[in-house]
Amino acid sequence: LERRSVPGRVFAGRRQEVSPGSESLPRLHTLAVASCIIRARSSHSGRGPTRRSADLAPLPMLTLPGAPALSDFRTARLLASIRTRYAAITALRSHFVHFVETRRELSQHERAVLDALLTYGPRLDEQAPDSKAHSATLIVIPRPGTISPWSSKATDIAHVCGLAGIERIERGIAYEVIAAEPLDAAALQTLAPVLYDRMTEAAVCS
Repeated sequence: LERRSVPGRVFAGRRQEVSPGSESLPRLHTLAVASCIIRARSSHSGRGPTRRSADLAPLPMLTLPGAPALSDFRTARLLASIRTRYAAITALRSHFVHFVETRRELSQHERAVLDALLTYGPRLDEQAPDSKAHSATLIVIPRPGTISPWSSKATDIAHVCGLAGIERIERGIAYEVIAAEPLDAAALQTLAPVLYDRMTEAAVCS
């Protein structure tokens, strides 16, 4: 496995790299999250062609949104748990996020096949933002350095479908937390443990 360092801090990971003077809240763009968790070479599992060491340059990374991650019932339960920690929370939304590491730029046909593979579950409803509300997004991902069972199966299916240009596919969940007041670093650190399993997952703020 090859791990790329990214700025910020992962809640559940061992990495605690925070630049002097910066706030302790981990803030990573979604692409940076992808670069942290996705760098596993196919030679590790024996799938797909291996890349020569001379070709190990940074690869294109795709970040693709997916379907709603939780049912209304599970969302309501999580919201109730969150509100016991921070009463100003008014709503919670979630959807899957797919991180796709590629060996090269995908052709138009390959991208269409990939989009079809990652289109599943109910549609994600677009909701107009409330101008008076404040929101923050927490992305829950597999612990850096691990490969989830979902990733192994999804990558195998992509290769069977002829997507040889794909190195690996991984999935996370993006939680959008909406509150009646601004959410600072301390608030997000209080809420995060409700949303992920610290043994197998990590949470970052995007």
